[in-house]
Amino acid sequence: MKGIEPFLIFWQAHPFLRLLLPLMGGILLADVGEGYSFPPELLAWSEVFLLCIGLGLAFTLHSYRFRYLFGCWCFLFFFFLGFWVGCNRWREVKTEWPTEATVYEAGLLDYPHPKRRSYLCEVRLKAFLDGNVMQQKEVNLLLYLPKDTLVEKLQPGDNIRFYGRVRLPDSLTKVETFDYARYLYHHDVSGTLYTTHWQFLNRKNGGGWKEDALKLRKGLLEFYASSGLSGDELAVLSALTLGYKEDLSEEVEEQYSVSGASHVLALSGLHVGILCMVIGGFLNLLLPGIRLRWLRGVGMIIGVWLFVWLVEMPVSAIRAATMCTLFIIGNFLTRVGFAMNTLAVTAFFMLLFQPFNLFDVGFQMSFVAVASILLLQRMFYDMLPRISNPVLRYGWEITTLSIAAQVGVAPLILFYFSRFSVYFLLTNLWVIPLTWLIVALSLPFLLSALLPWEWLHSVFALLLEWLIGLMNKGVEWLHLLPGAAWDNWSPSIWMVGLLYGAMGSLCWAFRFRSGRALVVALFSIAAICLLELCR
Repeated sequence: MKGIEPFLIFWQAHPFLRLLLPLMGGILLADVGEGYSFPPELLAWSEVFLLCIGLGLAFTLHSYRFRYLFGCWCFLFFFFLGFWVGCNRWREVKTEWPTEATVYEAGLLDYPHPKRRSYLCEVRLKAFLDGNVMQQKEVNLLLYLPKDTLVEKLQPGDNIRFYGRVRLPDSLTKVETFDYARYLYHHDVSGTLYTTHWQFLNRKNGGGWKEDALKLRKGLLEFYASSGLSGDELAVLSALTLGYKEDLSEEVEEQYSVSGASHVLALSGLHVGILCMVIGGFLNLLLPGIRLRWLRGVGMIIGVWLFVWLVEMPVSAIRAATMCTLFIIGNFLTRVGFAMNTLAVTAFFMLLFQPFNLFDVGFQMSFVAVASILLLQRMFYDMLPRISNPVLRYGWEITTLSIAAQVGVAPLILFYFSRFSVYFLLTNLWVIPLTWLIVALSLPFLLSALLPWEWLHSVFALLLEWLIGLMNKGVEWLHLLPGAAWDNWSPSIWMVGLLYGAMGSLCWAFRFRSGRALVVALFSIAAICLLELCR
């Protein structure tokens, strides 16, 4: 019993983790059968029936020895809840289309993306012609239009009409082991269509929240370009601060990938945390005093969520903003919560409202990286005695944080990208401090444009250009080091599970001096080797 006591204490201290796991299991089961074919009314009434059983157990079982019955009910209820929301999502996204070409009307969700021979437009379908009647239908499509100047002028929110035959994602050719059809479904795409027959209908006077965010972001990108920034410096600044990676060259993307710095180009908790601290610093100057701390907190929450809105709400940024909001609210209430439980709460509600997030690579890596940091960083940090020098202490904190995050996401990186960056520690020691400076300076850089002093704006632009150039040169040098990336292994999903089992058992053995955990780790490693030999 002594060997599992730490796990039991951890399990009891994080109730939302106990609810999250069955919810994920239900979503996975629904995904295996692609929503199956259960009537939605049957699923809804079954969930109501389970809820009534739970209420009955809560009111009738008062003895502590029956607590496991209520725990089993909770597991079943939230497992079935995940199955229900997963089936509903599949039912919404996997739809039937007319077998012949017909007329469709839709609104653009984003600016057209230039491809080699066409423009890719993400559209929200509104209606289609069925016989002589326009039928209402709201799903997302990937629309390919020919390259011409009229397509270039389209904006988010524009309504267009086009003619053609929609192809289901199921009809698309699989690329080796990558299931592109399932990928499209998981990203709420119900079909694809290429047409040369289209026409512009009208432009909305007032767009939705997404259209407004895209137009504002485009204005900020044009402002960056007009400030004298160009080339790779402009592309990296756009990615770091606005989440816009379309202008990144293949060479820069490869350098950041090989060196292990790709994570700084994807908006995550690092960027949200920096922004939150910068906003907090400004508000401390504008609203000093302990009595106004609640107003500063509200301002930080509003600022963080405005940033998430501006960058089109990627799941990693939503996760970071939600956790940041919960921590600020907890600070208002003078409550100190468990960070892992806060992470579980965030994941629970994100999956409840959008179950397909579970299959998003960004969602998986974001949550796994944070969970790994929360579980392992302190253990790695305590390996050395307390360091009094602040510079060395900061360096050791960055090192242990990078190791903890890399341990968590390494199996996922190998599974999805078949790559492991060998010098990730050196890379993070270089790029993370520079990312802090670049993101922190970008806000006063934008604000300086409102002031009459052009020289101040020019100073910020030159400073940002120099810092980004310095970071790019460091990444370029790191990616040229011998053996910078290991690209020779692509594990299966079973190997990924065994890898997590082996790493978790090794950490458990080290933390609690457990010989059994060490044996489990060795068996997991042996099983991985056996599976690799059998491939």
